[in-house]
Amino acid sequence: MAQPGTPSPSLTNAREAMHFNFPREWAALLGLVLVDALWLSGSWLILPSPWASLTFLLLLINAKLLYYGLLEADFDTIRPYFLRFKKHWACPFFMGAEFIALSFGAVRAFVILSYLACTLSYPLIDQSLNHLDQLLGFDWQHWFKWSLQRPVYIPLFIAYGSLSLQYVGLAVGFACFLRKNRIQELFWAMAMGLLLTIIVSAFLPALGPASLIHWSPADLPIIQAHFGKSMADVTTIQSHKNLDIIFHKTTGIITFPSFHTVCAIVFMVAFRRTGLLGYCMFFFNIAMLVAIPVLGNHYLADMAAGIIIALISLALAQFCLSRTGEGEKVRRSRQPRRSRS
Repeated sequence: MAQPGTPSPSLTNAREAMHFNFPREWAALLGLVLVDALWLSGSWLILPSPWASLTFLLLLINAKLLYYGLLEADFDTIRPYFLRFKKHWACPFFMGAEFIALSFGAVRAFVILSYLACTLSYPLIDQSLNHLDQLLGFDWQHWFKWSLQRPVYIPLFIAYGSLSLQYVGLAVGFACFLRKNRIQELFWAMAMGLLLTIIVSAFLPALGPASLIHWSPADLPIIQAHFGKSMADVTTIQSHKNLDIIFHKTTGIITFPSFHTVCAIVFMVAFRRTGLLGYCMFFFNIAMLVAIPVLGNHYLADMAAGIIIALISLALAQFCLSRTGEGEKVRRSRQPRRSRS
């Protein structure tokens, strides 16, 4: 029986269910959703409601309430397992689950922002970017066709498509070891990188090198399968026509700068001090960088801009964490451990 003046188990569990590991990050997501909602209310473009990005937060709260409710239930057969889970795994599990829910919501909100930014309809800069590639001696069409006909295509394709898997893997790994500061660093670096990428692409839009090539009827289906959706979305919005957006089928409409390049650089930093895995992922992300211009329909200038944005984003992430008192923890985690004499 609870003593007088002490909260009941139900009240305590409810408070634990409403505890969040990333309140500032949720606040930032709420601000982004507000920007999307205000912009969308005055735009001619019809998009899904940005408020749906917060449904992941509601799902998380309901899952935690269900878990703590089961802890109080009088189920003798399963109660010991729940208590053991609470003792050893509840904290890392809910930290990882919260971060993944936060990330899903942020991705949805940023996708909406990228489509809204495209409605500014600034002139395409493909000719200028293509001219830079020609000065550097980079023939995108040649290397694209070459990669399709070589065994190297499969590992490059896997590396290029590993963005989401690497992100989730980092989140789960850091959560298992309760490295909250590293999770926050990853979130802010990715969020700042995506925000800067959207801003730059809004004023300097491009379709990619595939849009400047007159393809033969035999090659056209291949190009449509790889890049047709993203190029069609940009041209449709720039012509002030609406389009149906299915989120799980979106491929990204940003060419300049390359967000894949931003991710590759951020992941290299994020995998630091992870031993052999870190070295493996470093070379894996090098493979992603090699694949980006060819398989991602990017100019070399896209990658150069992406590297600059990645460095700025990492610096901004450190600044954000230093303002919240987490920056020193991140810096200490980078220092090598001293062996005890």
